[in-house]
Amino acid sequence: MATLLPAFSYGQKTIYIDELKEGTLFFMMDRCQFAFATNTDQPVSDLDVEGLDWFEVDRDRYHNFGRPKGKLWMRFSVTNDSDHETELAFIFGNHTINEIALYHHTESGPQHLHTTGSGYPFSSRPYPFFTYVFPLQFDSKEVKEYLLSVDAKGELMVFMPLMLVPQQLKLQNDRSYTALGIFIGIIVICGAFNFFLFLFLKERIHLLYALYAIVAIWCLTSMVTMDFQFFFPDHPQFIYPSRFSANFLYLVFLLLIMQRFLRQTAKNSKMYWPTIVFIIANAVCFLLEWIFGVPRWPAAWSDIHYSVLRMVHFCSFLVIFLSCIEKIRQGYRLAWLFLCAVLVLLIGGVLTIVNTLGWLDWHTILMPPTPLAMGMVIEAMIICFGILYRYHLLKREKERLSLELQDHKLTVAQEILRVEEEEKERFAQNLHDDLGGNLAALKVAIQRLKVERKVADHLNILVDTTSDMTRRIAHDIMPPEFEKTEFNQLLSAYFNRLSSTGNIRFHFIADEIDGYFTKQQTLMIYRILLELSTNIVKHSKATEATIQLNSYDDYIEIMVEDNGIGFDLSTCKKGMGLRNIESRILFFHGSHAIDSGESGTTIIITLPTQRHDL
Repeated sequence: MATLLPAFSYGQKTIYIDELKEGTLFFMMDRCQFAFATNTDQPVSDLDVEGLDWFEVDRDRYHNFGRPKGKLWMRFSVTNDSDHETELAFIFGNHTINEIALYHHTESGPQHLHTTGSGYPFSSRPYPFFTYVFPLQFDSKEVKEYLLSVDAKGELMVFMPLMLVPQQLKLQNDRSYTALGIFIGIIVICGAFNFFLFLFLKERIHLLYALYAIVAIWCLTSMVTMDFQFFFPDHPQFIYPSRFSANFLYLVFLLLIMQRFLRQTAKNSKMYWPTIVFIIANAVCFLLEWIFGVPRWPAAWSDIHYSVLRMVHFCSFLVIFLSCIEKIRQGYRLAWLFLCAVLVLLIGGVLTIVNTLGWLDWHTILMPPTPLAMGMVIEAMIICFGILYRYHLLKREKERLSLELQDHKLTVAQEILRVEEEEKERFAQNLHDDLGGNLAALKVAIQRLKVERKVADHLNILVDTTSDMTRRIAHDIMPPEFEKTEFNQLLSAYFNRLSSTGNIRFHFIADEIDGYFTKQQTLMIYRILLELSTNIVKHSKATEATIQLNSYDDYIEIMVEDNGIGFDLSTCKKGMGLRNIESRILFFHGSHAIDSGESGTTIIITLPTQRHDL
């Protein structure tokens, strides 16, 4: 059994292994003694351990030692009063300290055991964990005293030493990595979902969120130097720039997402340009971290570096807060959701900072997840939900505007068609009365002229032909018997006339539709059939055409078929006639389908019968 100096006469409280219960963490800050040494170049072999000005801390967990200019020495003793060999794990609760060296203090002086830190490759760590773990071996009935040299290189020195058994270390290890794995998985799912939404919807906010998710994962891993463990284990000079630059880039994407989420523009927000300024400021700080932070900022610049970091972070969150308040005052309710997300992150950050300063006794910095990590994940989930909810609201708004636009188009179309019918009716009346009367007067005048009989007969024939054409045009535009004759009889007479005067034989088959539509609607159907038959006569080169008018419970179906040459739907431009037909179908909220080929053309039009208010 090893013996120790009659040691501990200075009042140090030894740690008994029996005090370590399985399933618990043994916090040992109040069992240790501390001393500062300004001479960092002094060899350990020359160190006068008893000559140091040792002091104790009256708390068992975190303690803030400030920014010492030299090294901090720590000593503690462990007593194994059992009859068997024992192994323990000593954890130094800070994963960013530049250098930590563990010594076994014997009568012959300190004997070096391990040296590691953020200034050393990850392989230097005695245990592959993101924080510093030192295995300790004890024989039966053995008492050992340990010295720990801590060199923070001017960084804030806050840590929490503790002891635990190997089984508990494994549990804590699994718990920490599992928790971070779950958090990263949640963010990956949210980010991947938004990336696929970007591919389908082409909205930039979804791409920004996917990039934000990647940076958030970087922040989560860099918080506990897990990025060092898995991505650059042989390059410790990247630890600090990775950690700080990830925060700046995180704020860049958070501000960009905020602008899109809140619909912030230069025209509707006074906070637009401050937001742009701090997007640029964070981007510049991100670059400066990699330019000057490798391997580390010069010691003389350390305070300036932290001051700038705090100022940019504070101002960025202030801009986010003021932007949300501005939008809330403008009546944009979604701003509440974004504000809640950021407040969750801020609460987590404040709790983490307070804990880091030693004002709380939580051990989450030592064993993640930290409050900041939890706040970051919750924030990411709330923003993801907010983006999806925003898309839902925008979709509903778009549908509402689309319906309003359709209603407006329908109203305009109805008004245009109403005016058109009135003009056609007026034109047909004038054509019949004025032009017809003038032609009759012209015929009388010709009969009174003293011209050759042959010339007079020829002029009379021209006048009669013109009069008949005028009467037919007027009747086609507005049949005088429209209100007195049944609709099907009117159409049957029209198609019989087309068959007798042209080269196309028309077949008209119709169900009774009188009473289904108003006078105005019936006139619209009449115009549609006239336009379709005119197109057949002009363009189809058909010999046969069939027009069917079928009625059902809540709609009628118009089917027009011919055996003509057809036309190519993909290359054929819509003429005035087809556009007129479509505008009238829109009047009914109806639909149509066209099938055309070398064997002929088929057009099917469906018109609802439940809109008698039109």
